[in-house]
Amino acid sequence: MRSNPLNKLLNKPPSVCVSHDEILDMPEPDYVVLPMDYTQRELYSWKVAIGDKVRQNQIIAKNSMGVCLHTPISGTVFDIKPIWSEGGIHIPAVCITRGEGDAVSVDEIFEQYGVNPKEATVDDQLKAMGIHPPWLPLSTSAVSEEHTPEAIENVVIVGFDEEPEINIQYNLLAQRLNDVLEGFSFLKTIMPNATQVLLADRNFCKQIKDQVPGEIQLKSISPNYSARLLDRNIPKYANIRFDHHRDYALQKTVVISIERLLVLTAAIKNSQPFTTKYLTVSNKMPSDHKMVLIHHGTSIRSILNFTEFSKYQPESIIAGGPMKGISQFNNLTPLTRSCDGLHLLGEKEITSGPGDHCTNCAACIRICPLNLQVHLIGRYVEFENFTSANEYHPEQCMECGLCSYVCPAQRPLVQFIKLANQYGNQKNEHKPQTQCSIESPLEEWDQHCSSSAAMADSPAASH
Repeated sequence: MRSNPLNKLLNKPPSVCVSHDEILDMPEPDYVVLPMDYTQRELYSWKVAIGDKVRQNQIIAKNSMGVCLHTPISGTVFDIKPIWSEGGIHIPAVCITRGEGDAVSVDEIFEQYGVNPKEATVDDQLKAMGIHPPWLPLSTSAVSEEHTPEAIENVVIVGFDEEPEINIQYNLLAQRLNDVLEGFSFLKTIMPNATQVLLADRNFCKQIKDQVPGEIQLKSISPNYSARLLDRNIPKYANIRFDHHRDYALQKTVVISIERLLVLTAAIKNSQPFTTKYLTVSNKMPSDHKMVLIHHGTSIRSILNFTEFSKYQPESIIAGGPMKGISQFNNLTPLTRSCDGLHLLGEKEITSGPGDHCTNCAACIRICPLNLQVHLIGRYVEFENFTSANEYHPEQCMECGLCSYVCPAQRPLVQFIKLANQYGNQKNEHKPQTQCSIESPLEEWDQHCSSSAAMADSPAASH
């Protein structure tokens, strides 16, 4: 009997680092590129102009919900033009070259935000520090006076990553357990009526069960991939009625990762803006992985050079993980708070190329947890017939990546579905991503910023 390749994945433990592995702290890059979107849902309006001098942690943009975006470095606004983000969104971005200047103070941040820090609500504090309050819906139109921290009934903290090659939450939980438990206590003061649940790897639960207070429900998670799909399994793990098609906040539930818990706690207790991100960089063959702390807007190329993963000369770079990630056409693409990992593939791991056609084998339909007609959505999107694709409800997809994994033609089915959701209600006037890569300003920005940094570091510049 032929073995099912899916079984190898579903029963494969995640490639986690052990708890004492070093987390590399990447220094400030020569420049950052900050796309004007928040987790690909809420667009920012920038508050700076080309040529402006900016200081580290200064607010440079704000979205319609009032959530701010800060520059992680001091310097000069070099340019503002559209780019392709790592999530496949064509969107304006602000390029800032590194320069001198002290970081702005907490009082200056609140002054920019327009609120007296002594009178700021918890919502104000989080938004001013660049964090969307998790008890608020992500859509501005859905927010009402009912959405308060006190109304939340369930808080679920996720101590694992869905993707097999990403290990951020496991490592942070292992290395910063005391900070995590302090975060739980802090959340209890904000959301006093909520039941608290901590989801963690099965083997790790055995190590920490005596350290976790009794009021926190510690739930162990199987190491296989299907058990780690959050939207599908949260009702079972948290023992709550839950519809994964609706916003968590609309169901009086908060679901955040260990990293986001630490960021949220630091924002309120220490007034620390959200300007850095933990990232797992992994290579398939030979197997290698590192965890690094980067500044928002750092390019993929800079990260690979710093971690020394550029030596693998990858044929394909996937932003995210092997299941849900998106292959990048440009290694100068900046990474933001939305990205948890970089996964590298060599030429031998890529067995197909563009142009492989659907064979109508129906493997994607059989494996889909939601029974979507994946192959039909993919075919319609392939020919830019987004109206017909939307008739098969691509918005129901939870982007688990199982369809792409079992596809014998290795078609980018998840990316097709994302395109259907992005362009389904718009006219088909978008440019192909390959065309935009030719027009992209990233190469120009990198050349300018790299040459400027080299001149600043030269002996002649110091005299």
